[in-house]
Amino acid sequence: MNMKALFAGMALAGLMAAGSLPVQAAQEPTVNVKSPGVEAESLEKGDKISDQYRRKENAISNWKQKGLPAPKEDTQWALVNDKYVLIEITNGTIIDIVPVTK
Repeated sequence: MNMKALFAGMALAGLMAAGSLPVQAAQEPTVNVKSPGVEAESLEKGDKISDQYRRKENAISNWKQKGLPAPKEDTQWALVNDKYVLIEITNGTIIDIVPVTK
């Protein structure tokens, strides 16, 4: 077999294989991650919040005095600007948002 025929055959095989490549990957859902100092008005349930608010030292321990419901296991209340935010500690997901009453 001569080199031109071999090269042409390989090029044709490559084009045929490349034609079947454009497979679209499934798009993952968009997750909003809120950074420290974010405006509390922009927080929404289901958003992910910065690790800063997941730390134990930022947990609100007197949640009952503030009129907040008891946090379930692996959740904690944190104060973000003028909102109490219930956060899932394991992944930073915002579960609930309650405005601070004065």
